[in-house]
Amino acid sequence: MENPFNTQENKPRRSNLLIVLLVLTVLNNGCSFYQSVKNALHTEAVIETLQTSLETLEGIEDEANGASMGDLLSGSVATVEQTIAIVESYGPLYYIIVAVLAAMSLLGAFFMYRLNKLGFHLYASSQVLGLLLPFAFGMTNFSSTLLFVSNILGILFTALFIWLYARELKIGKNEEYVSK
Repeated sequence: MENPFNTQENKPRRSNLLIVLLVLTVLNNGCSFYQSVKNALHTEAVIETLQTSLETLEGIEDEANGASMGDLLSGSVATVEQTIAIVESYGPLYYIIVAVLAAMSLLGAFFMYRLNKLGFHLYASSQVLGLLLPFAFGMTNFSSTLLFVSNILGILFTALFIWLYARELKIGKNEEYVSK
């Protein structure tokens, strides 16, 4: 006779890949949340650090003028200048929005851990909004090849994670997972 109290057989199980994805998501978005809150609380220190970085980059750029690193450094200088302008204009708002998006991703990971499809939608929407956020604030400087490649890699990793989560949670299929 079967044990009626054994509910392990009927419960959906988390795959190892899902666990790995969730751990990576929590690590990445936990750090992003912490850093964004810290930056929002200390915006003046962020601006000072960026200005110091800008001075250092400009010094290196002057020394490397004409070298193969010239494109990389000039793009980096332009990006830091653009970031300083945005942080000075908007204050902590940018970092607060990044923190909210990171918190949404963490909440999505929690729901996905519980095998609830709502978590996938929270995660995916926060990641896509995170990709679009720099454009909303006018950060559109792709003058550096490295910066362009970095943005492309960000898009590819985001798409990969969303695809893997969808596959692991069987989004679009009415299988064993909760769809509350």
